[in-house]
Amino acid sequence: MRFLAILAALLAFGVNAQAQDRPDPIEALRDAIEQFCEADTGFLEAQIEALESSNAFLQGEAARLRDERNSEAQKVLEALTDLEATREALARCEGIPEVGIDWSQNFGIWSNQSTEPFESMVGFPAQYCHHHISYGQGGISQARKHLDFDPGCRHTMAIWDFYEPNSSTLPDFDKVLAGAYDAHLTEVGQAIAAIPDGNTVDLRIWHEYDLRSSTKGFCRPDPKKFIAAFRYVAKHLKAIAGDKLRVVASLDGPAKNGAELNGRWIMEECWPGDVVELVHVGGYHRNASSSQAAIDSVLSGFERIWNFVRDKNVNIGVPEMAATRQFGDDPNYIRSLLEWFNANVPADRMAGMVWYEYQGSDPKALPLDQAPKTQQVIRQFTE
Repeated sequence: MRFLAILAALLAFGVNAQAQDRPDPIEALRDAIEQFCEADTGFLEAQIEALESSNAFLQGEAARLRDERNSEAQKVLEALTDLEATREALARCEGIPEVGIDWSQNFGIWSNQSTEPFESMVGFPAQYCHHHISYGQGGISQARKHLDFDPGCRHTMAIWDFYEPNSSTLPDFDKVLAGAYDAHLTEVGQAIAAIPDGNTVDLRIWHEYDLRSSTKGFCRPDPKKFIAAFRYVAKHLKAIAGDKLRVVASLDGPAKNGAELNGRWIMEECWPGDVVELVHVGGYHRNASSSQAAIDSVLSGFERIWNFVRDKNVNIGVPEMAATRQFGDDPNYIRSLLEWFNANVPADRMAGMVWYEYQGSDPKALPLDQAPKTQQVIRQFTE
């Protein structure tokens, strides 16, 4: 617009210049352009000044907000540091971390031993008892004897290793699926149904089926048939015993959690599916060292198994565990194990822990009555 105004002025000036004696039109043009530039330069300089002022304000605001954010972040870090320091102080004062699981309701023993000495050692009665129900090896009469062994045990962990009759060879799954042993299954289911109300039998069907063994590696020869037979047995027993029976998938131990079968993790390859209510994992300290690193390797196995079942509505238990005679009364393992479960497993998802040998002469497992330091740790976690 300014250019058009200058042009119009020049045209008017040219017309007038012809009629009157005026200065050179070139000089007039220079004057007009200089006036235009002076005016436009002032406008642009004013704009630059305004923008610089605005930019300085925005930079100041950005710095202020950054300082506020850093200040708030620092406050959060200080609060977290204080919280962690408080927790550490509490743990030092009490000697153990905060207990999430009520271990007085989740500890037990093998039930071929009296439960009374156990209570005198740790300060509470056994809530879980454990025994075998093996076809052809005492069978249902043995089951009834153990189910009636100690009414104080609310839960009975039972091994049901169904072999071919009067032998220790792996079962014929085709016969199981054809109903050849339904009469035995019915008898077992009825015995479980007869236990007192409020009690349960956690049945480890073909326990430690992940083992590399000619007498216990139940899944390895044919995983598909094993799964089908497991589901058949579980459904047959559950239909009779109802909620008094809890169906267990039982693994040898977390140290072997990396074992593979047919190119897959054996936990996945042999998983019986939605009939499983509990997973049992042996908790013996079998590593070659009692170092924390060796213990952590066992705990990492528990973690992998727990991560596998956590979202399947399946709870977890430890049906057999103990310190070893090799390491003696070193309570670090049991402390680490209980701490791991407290930190990772919700209280309502814990399904018991059984000390394998608390009175006796097992060549590997250290009896609990010979481990006063370990007894003290168990007491700390329940007091």
